[in-house]
Amino acid sequence: LFWLRGESGVTLPALPGLLACLGDPDSSTRADAVKVIGDMGHAAPEALPRVRGCLADGDQFVRSAAVAAVAKVCPNPADVLPD
Repeated sequence: LFWLRGESGVTLPALPGLLACLGDPDSSTRADAVKVIGDMGHAAPEALPRVRGCLADGDQFVRSAAVAAVAKVCPNPADVLPD
């Protein structure tokens, strides 16, 4: 997953694979996938429901990555975070 970071033109075609990684049993894989999705920023709004689901992940690193990703992907993170 690391090779995808920072490479322009690669992020959107990689999105389906990254979303699939969010269901991986390995927490490091899930955390890395969320981080890369976050790096896509506003170009990946369709990933937001799945990233938001990671806020309830059992692993603290996945949850932390999800918070950062929501802030990067959503133009107004307050719209998607619980009250």
